[in-house]
Amino acid sequence: MLRPALVLGLDGAAFSVLQPLAEAGRLPNLAHWIAEGAHAPLASTTPAMTFPAWSSFWTGLSPGRHGLFDFTQKLPGAYALRFANAADREGASLARRVCDAGGSVLVLGLPATYPPEPVRGLVVAGWDAPVSAGSDAARASDPPLYRAIEARAGAWMTPDLDEGAQDEGWHERAIDLLLARIARKTRFALEALAQLRARGDAPELMVVVYSESDTVCHHYWRDHDARSPRRDPRASAKRRGAVAAVYEALDAACGELRRAFGESAACFVLSDHGAGGAAREVAHLGQRLAECGLLARRRGAFDRGARWARDVALRALAPRARERVFRRLRGAAARVESAARFAGFDWTKTVAFSEDVNTQPGVWINLAGREAEGCVRAADYDRARED
Repeated sequence: MLRPALVLGLDGAAFSVLQPLAEAGRLPNLAHWIAEGAHAPLASTTPAMTFPAWSSFWTGLSPGRHGLFDFTQKLPGAYALRFANAADREGASLARRVCDAGGSVLVLGLPATYPPEPVRGLVVAGWDAPVSAGSDAARASDPPLYRAIEARAGAWMTPDLDEGAQDEGWHERAIDLLLARIARKTRFALEALAQLRARGDAPELMVVVYSESDTVCHHYWRDHDARSPRRDPRASAKRRGAVAAVYEALDAACGELRRAFGESAACFVLSDHGAGGAAREVAHLGQRLAECGLLARRRGAFDRGARWARDVALRALAPRARERVFRRLRGAAARVESAARFAGFDWTKTVAFSEDVNTQPGVWINLAGREAEGCVRAADYDRARED
């Protein structure tokens, strides 16, 4: 008999936010669990990002072994990339191990689980970068079961929050949308648990990941942190309290899920990485490599044109329309993204290059024999790396 386990994932949650709120009595469930159990700040993966970190939790492997480092993967021997997903990951998942041992699972919202693997129970994939607006039966391991749950509780995730919007009132509206999204996901999780139990598949492992703790910090940290150099003194009290409001809603959701699953089960609360502020300065690796004479650009603006086309499309299309276009034209989207990152370089004079993204940009040596137009000889690799 497997001992049931409940895993509550709070994406991007940090003790720097959680502990002061818990000590103030605003997170009664999490504060109680901290007091009665064990807790510690843990190092995230390298890089400390959503896909590699959650994949390490899911497989027990480091990114170097499971193979997911970012939302994209550079194609070997090409100045191009592809969008990564669960099919690119090595290693057996925790769900696979539980099912192979005769158990059932309920996994909701875990990033990097699309396409969902066949399991006893249900997996509903988390958001998959870069364009995901909602969920439907196609994201579930059991589409009929997903539709049955959706009929009673609504979709796991809906495209009601356009994070690319730039109008002035967005921040005021988005707080309510985040809170409503937490409530809807909780209803879905409770209904999914009830339906699995009703058909004799009570899960031994239940994993529910909420992304709202990450989203709220991306958009409201400057209002939350009085020391932030980007703080807007005109921000409303609602905006300044957005991070706390989301944490309070998540605390209530965690308590409700644990009561429904069974308080005698093992319970784990975890995050994939922390959260914090951003400085006013921005480092552009490509520009710095060029200033050092390690990267050369060709004349022409195709790379700027590709960036413009990508950014205009992301701003102009509604969330659901962006997702449909990406799903149907995934290869074309990857080519546009590749051009936005890698076009415009003179490879015959480029020693090192970066994709210069705002997550965890990498730096590659333009090695002859490995890259399509590599100019760095193998004998010069160590010197180039030191430079």
